[in-house]
Amino acid sequence: KAHYRAVTHVTFLEGELVLLSAGEDALIHAWNLVDVLCQSSGGDAKPVATWSEHSLPVTSLSCGKTGGPGALFLSSSLDHSCRVWQLGAKLSLLTVSCPSPVLCCCLDALEQYAYAGGKDGNIFEKCLTEVSRSGGG
Repeated sequence: KAHYRAVTHVTFLEGELVLLSAGEDALIHAWNLVDVLCQSSGGDAKPVATWSEHSLPVTSLSCGKTGGPGALFLSSSLDHSCRVWQLGAKLSLLTVSCPSPVLCCCLDALEQYAYAGGKDGNIFEKCLTEVSRSGGG
């Protein structure tokens, strides 16, 4: 099984053979697409990375347009947060706290801003220019 509870979002990292999945179990997994395809032929796919910093279900994922080991992606959660992640990093680069549970999120085309939709009907914006691709933020 990919997750312990329902899967809420799947998406590909731009230019990579990496599939991201998020779930109600508050986990985000990165999967090698080749392993996933081999699983359908009887193999056993295991995530190549797992992130577990959210405390409540992950509701959405959004990937940046830049691939490679520095690829950024964004997650939103019912725990009132969005987190910026880097494919090659074990921990989130930045956490954005919101006043309500976050139902969806996206990155702008230049990966400079994150946008999140709250359960309270508001849209939140966060400038990401302080997040470096070397793992600091």
